[in-house]
Amino acid sequence: MKAIYTYVVLGGLIAGMVLVGCQRTPVSTPTASLPAPTPTSPLLPTPAATTAVITPTTVPIPSTTPSATLPKPTPTTEGLYTYAVVGVEPDEGLSVHSGPGVNYDVVGTLPYDATQIHLTGQRAQAQNITWEEIEWLSESPLRGWVNGRFLTQYVPPEAFCNAETASLIEQFEQAIRQADGRLLATLVSPVHGVDIWLWRSGRVINFDPAHARWVFNSTYVHNWGANPASGLDTRGSFQEAVLPVLRDAIQNPHEIRCNDRTVGGVAEEYAWPARYRNINVYKIFKPGTPGIDLDWRIWLVGVEYVENNPYLFALIHFQWEP
Repeated sequence: MKAIYTYVVLGGLIAGMVLVGCQRTPVSTPTASLPAPTPTSPLLPTPAATTAVITPTTVPIPSTTPSATLPKPTPTTEGLYTYAVVGVEPDEGLSVHSGPGVNYDVVGTLPYDATQIHLTGQRAQAQNITWEEIEWLSESPLRGWVNGRFLTQYVPPEAFCNAETASLIEQFEQAIRQADGRLLATLVSPVHGVDIWLWRSGRVINFDPAHARWVFNSTYVHNWGANPASGLDTRGSFQEAVLPVLRDAIQNPHEIRCNDRTVGGVAEEYAWPARYRNINVYKIFKPGTPGIDLDWRIWLVGVEYVENNPYLFALIHFQWEP
C-alpha cells in the first residue's frame, strides 16, 4: 500500500472568483464587491507560544482615457496597513492598471507572492469590482490600480503566532464541537470567505460568513471532487462530508502548531497551495493511534487578517488513504 495524502479547504460559493487583468491568461471578472470593514488598532499582537497539545472536552482601449465615465475614487483608511497578493497562481500575475478599471492601460504586474504593497487611500467601483490604488515598494516601484479582491493584509510570519490567532483556532474548534453556526460565521473572513478542500486534488468549495452560519443544518449537496483512493466524486453536505473528519481531529487528543505546513511525505509547496503563499497557517494534527498509526489526521487552517483582525481563510484536510 502507498500513502496518499488528501486534504480539505472549507469552501463554497465563490467559484466565479478569477483574476481580472492578469497578463498571462484573459479571465472573466469577478462580480462580487469587497466589504468595507471598520478598522481597529493597526498594531499586531506580540508573538506567543506556537505549539499546544489539546485534550478535547466536549472586466480595453488604446489610451489611458476610459471609454465611460467611472466613479470618482473615494478615500479610505486602509493606508494604515501593508498588503500582499493572494489568490494568484505562480505562472500568472496581478495586472496593475493606470486607472480603476480594465479599460485602462496595464502599467505593470505584481507577482503572485508580492508583499510590501501599500494602499494610497483611493478606492473606486467599476465593472462590479472594487479597485484599489496601490504603491508597491520594490526595486522597481510601481503605482496603479488593482482588483482589490486579490489583496490581503500582510502579516509577517514572525508576527503571526500570537495569542489572538491562537484564540481564533480555539473558537473554531468550539464552533465545530458545538455545531455553532452563529459563532462559525463570525470567524470566517468577511473579504474572501473560507475555502474548504475535502481532497487536496479535489474541488474547493467556498463559504462566505452568511452561508457558513447554516452549514451545520444545511442538507445542500456539494461535489467535493474525486476521492484519491476510489477515484469517485465525493458528494454530500458539509455536515455529511466535512464535519465528521473535522470532529475526529479536534475531539481526540491533538497538537496545534503555528505556521507548520508540513505533512509527512507531501511536499510543502503542494500541501499549501502557492496562491495562498501570503496566508499564514495553523496545523491541527491528530497523531495515529498506537498500534494502528495510520489513522492520523491533519487540518491546515489558513488565517487572514482583515483590518488587523484574524479570520478563517482556508481549511485543507490530509489523512492516510490505502
